[in-house]
Amino acid sequence: MSMNISSNFFNSMLGTSSNNSGTGLMGLLGDYNSIRNGSYLKLAKHYYSNDSAKKATQKQFSKNDTDTKTEDTATKSAAESVWKDLKTLKDEKLYQNGDTDTIRKNVKEFVSNYNSAMESAQNSDKSGVLKNASRLEAQTGNYTSALAKIGITVKSDNTLTFDEEVFASADMSDVKKLFTGDFSFGSNTQSRMLQLASDASVNSSSVLYDRYGTVAGTSVGSFYDSLF
Repeated sequence: MSMNISSNFFNSMLGTSSNNSGTGLMGLLGDYNSIRNGSYLKLAKHYYSNDSAKKATQKQFSKNDTDTKTEDTATKSAAESVWKDLKTLKDEKLYQNGDTDTIRKNVKEFVSNYNSAMESAQNSDKSGVLKNASRLEAQTGNYTSALAKIGITVKSDNTLTFDEEVFASADMSDVKKLFTGDFSFGSNTQSRMLQLASDASVNSSSVLYDRYGTVAGTSVGSFYDSLF
């Protein structure tokens, strides 16, 4: 039985396109038909029967497996601590009794753990951690002015400093606004720290599947559940 593989199939697989007006929906239908009638499976089997293709694929998955078995413990631990700090600072009950000293202590601890997370992430060998650290830096930079109002300065190395004297004279409503609410600095940073900790975990990987075709990596949802 010959393989019925149209040119449209190869165009879609290789990322090329045709200037003919018959492409588009007909091309998609041709691709679908190739998969449905088994042509794609035969093509795949033929490709992977080639030794060089097999070795290249095994090498790539071997590299991915090695990456998923290492854990960036320092970044994971620090990111988890920041997540918990922000959980406290996001609780509106913290601001109800006007206990400025308790709020100050929590903000100071957050800054310390944030710096630990950033310093660890910047030295990580995990691509996912580095990418998320970069996104976190950019995100925090968007709140530079608001953070300065409560005594937090974003330094050139993307860590934070906390001026307790400035904080003491700050309006606590500004602190509350910064850390509480669904789209606040606190909420956005907490989400980013959750992802950072997940990426630093043993099974984190930018590749969705391992060599056995099963999903690789710890889901953010399961990691979130572990924090409670």
